[in-house]
Amino acid sequence: MKKYLKLFAPNHVMHGEVLKKMQLKATEIVYLSKNIQFLQNAMEFLGGTIWITDRTINYEEASNAPDVIVKSIDVLQRFLSNGGEGFYGEVLVFPEKNKRGVIVPVKFQVDDMIFPLYMLGRYFGYAHYMNQLHPYSSAIYLNKKEGGRSYGAFNDVFEVIYRNALKRIMENRNVDAICSVPPKPQKENRFAEIVHKICEELDVDDISEQLKCIKEYPPQKNLSQQEREINIKGVFQCTTDLTGKNIVILDDVVSTGATLRECIRELKKAGAANIYI
Repeated sequence: MKKYLKLFAPNHVMHGEVLKKMQLKATEIVYLSKNIQFLQNAMEFLGGTIWITDRTINYEEASNAPDVIVKSIDVLQRFLSNGGEGFYGEVLVFPEKNKRGVIVPVKFQVDDMIFPLYMLGRYFGYAHYMNQLHPYSSAIYLNKKEGGRSYGAFNDVFEVIYRNALKRIMENRNVDAICSVPPKPQKENRFAEIVHKICEELDVDDISEQLKCIKEYPPQKNLSQQEREINIKGVFQCTTDLTGKNIVILDDVVSTGATLRECIRELKKAGAANIYI
C-alpha cells in the first residue's frame, strides 16, 4: 500500500499535467481519498479536497482538515445533490439560497474525558497564505480585531451560523444553557449579544455572566502547548450550580485548545453533566 500511495500521491508535476490535459484551472479539480496523508499533499494545490472516513476524528486531525469530511461515497452523493458545498460556517458566512454545509463532530480530549466539538469550519490566521482566499477566516479575523473598522461587523452573520448549527445539534442533544469562552477582566465579551439572542430564540439559559475570567494572564500567543496549559490554569470561575445540566460553550477559533480545556474543567467542577463545543 505504501508503494502505491507514493506512486499516486499528488505532486506538483502530476497536478500540472492533469490540469493541462483536462484544460482545467486549479480551482476546478477535487482530490478525494480515504487517506489523509494523500489529501494533505493535495491541499497544497488550491484545489478541492474531500476526506472519506467513517470514524470520528480527533481535534488534532481536524486542525488541518480538507474542504469536506463525510462518512462514505453515498453520504457524499446525497450531500452534493442537496446543494452541499463545504463546512457549514464556511458556506453560510455569505449566505445564498439552497446552499448547505456539513457540521463535523470531532473528539476533543480534556484530561481523561472526551467531549464532542462540532466543527463549523476552518480558520487560517492572518499570516497564513490562505487567509485572504478564505472568507470565513477573514470574517472571523476582522470581526474580533478590537479597534478595527470591521470589529463586530459580522455579528449578525455569526449569530445565524451558530443559531442554525445549534438547532441541528439540538435535534439529537438536550441543551440547558449556553455560554462563551470568557474574555479577560475589563475586556468586552464580544459574544455577549450573540449568545443572548440565541438563548432567547432557543429558550435556553444564558450563563455567560456565570462563567468568568477572574484574573489577568499573559498572552497565549507564541507559547507551547504545555506553556499555554500552565499559563491559563485557574483563571476561570463558574459561579452557579450546573449539576445535571447540559452546556454548550461557543468559541470562534480553537488553536491548541488550552483555553477551552480550562473552561470545560471549570464547568465540570460546577456539576455540568454534558458539555458540547
